Amino acid sequence: MRRLFERLGKSLKSVGHSHLRLRRGRLLSSADAPDTEIKVITLDVTGTLISYKGSVGEWYCSAASRVGVACVGCGEIEKGFKQAYDETCLEYPCFGGKALLGKEWWRICVRRSFELAGHEIADPDKFERVFQRIYSLFGSPKIYDVCPDVIPFLIWAKRRGYVIGILSNSD
Repeated sequence: MRRLFERLGKSLKSVGHSHLRLRRGRLLSSADAPDTEIKVITLDVTGTLISYKGSVGEWYCSAASRVGVACVGCGEIEKGFKQAYDETCLEYPCFGGKALLGKEWWRICVRRSFELAGHEIADPDKFERVFQRIYSLFGSPKIYDVCPDVIPFLIWAKRRGYVIGILSNSD
């Protein structure tokens, strides 16, 4: 739980609230302003509440090999994914917004991940099978673990009457 509060403190600093600090469930200002009681705590999902079992590259390679597509290497796919994700976010912000459905946004990102890794899947049927497997995997609980601090933190927050909100860019 201590690590979660440390992350919360770092999050406050990262969004420009470096003058604030957290102590015993109360938000304190270093200025002489009165204390403000916290009623709601918002958390991101990936990396805060849940984490991947393995890496994105490993899951992409696993999906490709199950369809009969040789994979160039998990590390290369991982690097390709990071770049493809950034590119796709720039070209189609907010997971496509009104321009694309979220699933189509991910189809573009997955295709680009393999291309950037030097392994374009030219056969459209094979690519679609790989993509469907990847899309299904990431939409299931199979590849995620609950972070170890989550359950104790949620119990702690519930006992103190906090409302927990989830904010995420995961679609």
